[in-house]
Amino acid sequence: MANMDLSLQASMASDYFQLRGLDAQTKLLQETIKVLEGQLDLTQRRLKGGVATEVDVAQAQTQLETTRAQLVMWAWRGRSSNTRSAPSRLQAADLQHSLLSARSAIAQDSLGVPSQLLERRPDIAAAERRTAAANEQIGIAVSAFYPTINLTGQGGFESTHIGTWIQGPSALWSLGAQATELLFDAGQRRALTEQAKHGYEAQVSNYKGVIFLAFEDVEDQLSGLRILEQESTVEERAVSSAQHSYDVSSQRYKGALPAILKCSRQKRR
Repeated sequence: MANMDLSLQASMASDYFQLRGLDAQTKLLQETIKVLEGQLDLTQRRLKGGVATEVDVAQAQTQLETTRAQLVMWAWRGRSSNTRSAPSRLQAADLQHSLLSARSAIAQDSLGVPSQLLERRPDIAAAERRTAAANEQIGIAVSAFYPTINLTGQGGFESTHIGTWIQGPSALWSLGAQATELLFDAGQRRALTEQAKHGYEAQVSNYKGVIFLAFEDVEDQLSGLRILEQESTVEERAVSSAQHSYDVSSQRYKGALPAILKCSRQKRR
């Protein structure tokens, strides 16, 4: 039950972060569309000034419409992901949130070492309990070698006259014990004991296997988290470099545009 609850929580968390990623991608596409609209307007003005050609305008228009189509697709994916909260205890309104910025930092959390994370896994706890149950089966099998002792007793009143029915002389009681033991079973009890021991050894091996797989899983996830953090740092530097290149190019273009337009008018004259 705890394992199922953890699985559902993990699935919900994965879907939630996927939804936030879709929102971030949607915001990025919206910002890209604004830039492409400005680029299209600039290209059209360059065409009127004789600097650009109709091919440049067509390419800018194509790029803008393609990005708009991508935005529609991402919006549909986000709506599909939002419906995943229906089977859970969360209502759809609980997942309403603001769009993430494309540069949102990854939340830092102290996850601890793998051995501490393993203590939170119900699959390990379940394997440990199955091993303990198999150990108890050995004791149950060994108890069959001992005799079965039954202790019985009874008491009450007995009289032929109703007037002396509950008087002392009419009271009676008895107490007795009985022990039975199977003398010959053709080795059945010994075989059942060996079977219980082998079952316990199998559960111990399975318990170790679950622990090893859990260690590997946790190590892989922690390594993946460290790699994602490194990738996020590199991507942040790439975005900063691209933004700087855009700013420099935009300034150079804005500074040279009046001279280009003036030269184009003089050529037409």
